Amino acid sequence: MRRILLCGAALVLCLSCLVACAPQAPHPDDIAALHAAVQQQAAPFVTCFSEGQKQDPTLAGRIAVQMRVRDNGAVEDVVLRLNELGDDVGACFVRTFAAMQMPRLTRDTPFEESFCFDPSEDGARCHKDAP
Repeated sequence: MRRILLCGAALVLCLSCLVACAPQAPHPDDIAALHAAVQQQAAPFVTCFSEGQKQDPTLAGRIAVQMRVRDNGAVEDVVLRLNELGDDVGACFVRTFAAMQMPRLTRDTPFEESFCFDPSEDGARCHKDAP
């Protein structure tokens, strides 16, 4: 009986910690600042895509990158969430994000940015719904 109580008590403590220690939702101003920073520094991402196009002139598709941005603007834990552009382009995006200095934020913030590249005239690949 005592063992069950201890297990139950440990579970309650654990759940309390998860609620009390859970990270706060990202601040909307932080997310807007991060999107703006990526737009201002978009040239390296276009270069990543252009390098991929040299290997495959028909290259087109989506890429989404997930990361954590520290309150001091440092980028950490960069991973690809979606990559239709190949390993080399994906690796270039990861390296580029990892090297970026983002603006200072109110708190550490999980962040995801997605891109779509379609050099065709109608850009149809980028106009369809995201997967």
